[in-house]
Amino acid sequence: MSCEQWSEQISAWVDGVLSEVEKAALEAHMRTCNACRQTANELMELKRGLRTVPVPPPRHGMWERLLRHIRWQAQRKRFVTVKSLLPLWLGAAASVVLLSSAILLLTQKPKVSQTVNPQINVLASYHADTVSLALSDNPICHLVASAELSEAESHE
Repeated sequence: MSCEQWSEQISAWVDGVLSEVEKAALEAHMRTCNACRQTANELMELKRGLRTVPVPPPRHGMWERLLRHIRWQAQRKRFVTVKSLLPLWLGAAASVVLLSSAILLLTQKPKVSQTVNPQINVLASYHADTVSLALSDNPICHLVASAELSEAESHE
């Protein structure tokens, strides 16, 4: 069993992919650590053994099957990508519609009817005058209500 901090470096050392600095540091460590040296020897022996194992030739049509599978995966991923983007596009379209509607509603001025019954104005002003007198003894409230009442009466 090798030291945990050196285990990955030992495998890379056996494969010959360490930089010179990393290689020198590992070799210095292995001179003092029997466990790491043993692990390195076992990995080198395994690598030599694997080189002697015969590799069978590929079966007939393997490359065609492999290319077909790669093409199928590429087409499937393209379809899945477009399919997975559909909710995103629909959400964006709905957001644009809602935002446009909100802007339209907020920028429109409310239409005031020109045919308001003048009697309703008189009644509303009279009610405002009565309420202001009931709620306050302040003469300014009474004057405001009276002005509204006289304005409403003048529009009749």
